[in-house]
Formats: sequence, structure tokens, C-alpha cells
Amino acid sequence: MDHRVTDIDGQLGYDDGEAFWKWEGLPETLQPGPPRLDVSSAGSARPVTASSDLKRQVHIHPSSPDAEFLETWRSYLPPKTDIRLSEDAGRYLCEFIYYTSLAHAYKDGRSGNVVFLHVPGWTDQGSIEKGKAVVIGLIRALVACWIEEGAKANG
Repeated sequence: MDHRVTDIDGQLGYDDGEAFWKWEGLPETLQPGPPRLDVSSAGSARPVTASSDLKRQVHIHPSSPDAEFLETWRSYLPPKTDIRLSEDAGRYLCEFIYYTSLAHAYKDGRSGNVVFLHVPGWTDQGSIEKGKAVVIGLIRALVACWIEEGAKANG
């Protein structure tokens, strides 16, 4: 059974996504985090910047959002707001956008600081206001954690 689904223009996402990524030599999976480093034969490390460099990389295990981040995020929200962390962006368009964002950062040797947020499809005014509060809370939590992380790194 062929699982390749066409988009609204009749184009296969496979041709513009997975096939292209494989041709570029990108890994099957990418995770958010610091840029990967290429260790040359001389032993010095430099950011990966060209697709030809992608095969010679040091594997880094970036830290994902954790319970501490979730607690910080919740501190900016009304009590009992339902928010959860997940490592699954979903399927089809969501996964495509998430991987593409990480792939661009990976190829350029930039930090893969990527956040993907799923929101419910409710359209009533109360749900829209709640969604707005969740997004603002997320941005505040990200900034607060980056500031705290920077302070720890600088001693």
C-alpha cells in the first residue's frame, strides 16, 4: 500500500520533503538543540555548514523541555490550564513543518531552537482568549528559561 498522499495541488509531499532530505544527506530524525559540530581530522570542532559535511558529525543529545520548563510555563497561566509536553509534532503538515525548520538550522550550523505548539480547533471567543494566554505564557516561559540558562552558563 502506498502511503504517499498528495497535497491540495496534487503534489506529493514526498518529492519536496523526504526525497529531497535524503538527497541532501540529512538524518532521518532531528531534534531541537545546539548546532552539531564537525570534528575535522585535526581534531578541531566547527559548526556543520554544508550538506557535504553532514555525514561527519558529533552526535549531541540536546535537552528537551522538562518538568521544570512545564512548571515555569504553568506559572504564567490561569490555574488548571491543560498544557502538556510532547516530542511528537503529529503527522502530515505539522511534522513536515517541524522537520523542515530543524533541517534548515541543521544545514546552516545554527541552533535548532524550535518550538512547535498544537492548539485546539475551537473558535469561540473564550477558547481564543485562552489560546492567546497559553501562547503568551509559552513565550514568557521560553524567555525566562533562556535567561536562567544564560545566567547559569555565565557563572
